[in-house]
Formats: sequence, C-alpha cells, structure tokens
Amino acid sequence: MNIELRMVSHKNKGAELMLRSMLDHFDGRDDVSFAGRQNIGPRDRRRALGIDTLLFGTHRGRFVTTPRHLPPAPLRRRLKLMHPSEVDLVLDAAGFAYGDDWPASRARLSAEYYKNLRSRGAKVILMPQSFGPFTRADVRDAARDLLRQADLIFPRDDTAMQAVEELVGPADHISQSPDFTPLIHAELPRDLVLPERAAAVIPNQKMIQMSATTPDAYEAFLVKVIEIFAENGLSPFLLPHASQDAPLVERVRARARVDVPVIIENDALNLKGIIGRCHMTMCSRFHGLVSSLSQGIPALSTGWSHKYRHLLEEYEFPESLFELDGDLSGLEERIATMLDKSNYQELCAKLSRNADSHRASAEQMWSRIDQLIAN
Repeated sequence: MNIELRMVSHKNKGAELMLRSMLDHFDGRDDVSFAGRQNIGPRDRRRALGIDTLLFGTHRGRFVTTPRHLPPAPLRRRLKLMHPSEVDLVLDAAGFAYGDDWPASRARLSAEYYKNLRSRGAKVILMPQSFGPFTRADVRDAARDLLRQADLIFPRDDTAMQAVEELVGPADHISQSPDFTPLIHAELPRDLVLPERAAAVIPNQKMIQMSATTPDAYEAFLVKVIEIFAENGLSPFLLPHASQDAPLVERVRARARVDVPVIIENDALNLKGIIGRCHMTMCSRFHGLVSSLSQGIPALSTGWSHKYRHLLEEYEFPESLFELDGDLSGLEERIATMLDKSNYQELCAKLSRNADSHRASAEQMWSRIDQLIAN
C-alpha cells in the first residue's frame, strides 16, 4: 500500500509532529510505502524517515505530473520516486488550511487532485483538523468540492464540525476527533540538561499576523511572562517551533530584563520531550499546547483562532487562555494561581486524566482508518 502524507512539513514542528505520528501508526508494516511532496523537508530528512518523493507539481493553480510511464517504474524505485497514479491512500493532515483565512485556490487544488486520485481507486482521508469558517462564496464552493472527495473526514472541534456539516450535511463518514499527536512518544535530547522547574515559552508570529494584537503588545506580553516565571522560581527559556518565529524570539530576548536562553531543536519528538520535562509552559503554538497538556504540564496560552479554546475545553482548562487586550494586570495572578502548591498537583492530575481520554479518542479515529483500509 502506497500512502501519501499530505500538508505536513519539517519546517513547522507541529506539522512534523503530525507527520511523525502518521509514520508511527504504520511502523513495522512491511507492506506500506510513503511518499510526500518535496516541501515536506530536505531530501536527506525525507530519506531518513523513509518518505519517497511524490511527482507532484502545479501550473497556474492546477495539479500537474509526468506521464505515468515517465520515469519508468524501475528508475522511480531506484530514485525513491512515486507517481500519483501509484498512490492508494492520502492522509491529509493540513491542521488548519481550509477556510476564510486561506485562499480558495488551496481547497480547489486539493479537490481537483483528490478527484483525480479517487478516479483511480485511491482513498482520501482528511485527518483531524480545523475547518472553516466558510462565509466567502469562493472558499465555500471550493471547500464543498474538497469535502465531497473525502472517504473519511475528521473535524477536530465543535466549530469545525459545524462548518463541515453546514456545507455537506451530517454523514456517517464525518466524525469529530481530536488532534492525534498525543499518541506519539516523546524523546529528550541526550545532550540536553534542563534546569529545575524549567518553563518553556513558545511564541508564534501568527499571533501578530492573524489577530488584532500588535507586535509591541505581544512582545510585551511574552517579556512579562518570562519575568513572572523567573520571579516565581521557574527557569524560563524560549522554545521556538517554526523558523519564521526566529526574529520574534530575538526581539523578545533583547527586551527581557532577565537572561533567557533559546533552545533550538530540529526534531519534533525532542521538542515534545523537552516540553514534557517542564514544570509549566506558555504556549502560543497549537501543538506546543497539545504537547504540554497531553503530558500533564500546566500551560498559560494565547491563541489566534477557535482551535485553542476548543482544545482547552477538552482538558477542562479554559482559564489557561489569556486574552491579549492590552491589559496585563491579571497575568501575574493567573500564573501564581496555577503554580500554587494547593492547585498545581490537582491541575496536573486533571490534565493527565483528560489526556487519557484524548488518546482514547485518537485511537478510535485510527481504528476507523484501519477499517477503511482493510475494506
């Protein structure tokens, strides 16, 4: 069985964590081969993970590829290439890529491509992800076409589920399921020694790009969090999850009145392992927040879309979300309450219980996928 891993990338560590989780599910199966587009990551990285290069291209917004017989199959196998006609199953783990915040061309291209694959007998699964809103006519039409090409659809939260059902109606092949990365094990870099009461601060440039928050207000918030962490006996450090956050990280580091190290880690499993060794975190990256909560680590958070709020509701932890309205007066009390000895252990236990439920739901999602493949 040839599986295409789609809409994932090594550049964004949340996307890589989904990639690694999908690979992990099929680990040990000799009958499975993987392929992905070149933008998954560098060639050596793809090779190390056992991912062939898919012969996929675009021209003027349309899907293009080589004739099926070019290059010849023996040469494709030797060069670790896969033709789209050879794909049996697509796992689309876009995360959050289909909705008003994105161009309609993205959903339109995926719909066209999936229609081509399904005409050849392939199956398409839209992995747990956020969808919508679909208020723009062009986005709505393109998204409807896309959803109609999927054999299984897993909206990640209530808002996404409602958006999908408003477009294509309720159906047996549509079921809500949370993010699936809590199932993947974490690893701690061998040469890294974290201090006692470590506290990761995970920024996100999208808090500026995709919300009304100004650069100065967000940077001031991050600096304040770092200083409050230090005042409470924690050892804060910056833990970026994407290369585009690097300039933001440097600006925050320069503004902070305390020395704050930066840990750069290229392996998503190691990032998750680092988060799991923290006493507390501050997360503006969705999968940083997932990695914290699912390992029972309390987190302060900010978010630029509905997906953060829904995740925190699943963990019965809505007070984690701090609204950036320019008023930081309640920030110190919010952090102190989480760290208070009478609350901390109980909070960790609650997060761990909900993490067990989260993993159970993710396993049910994989069971549905395995059943579809078997049929």
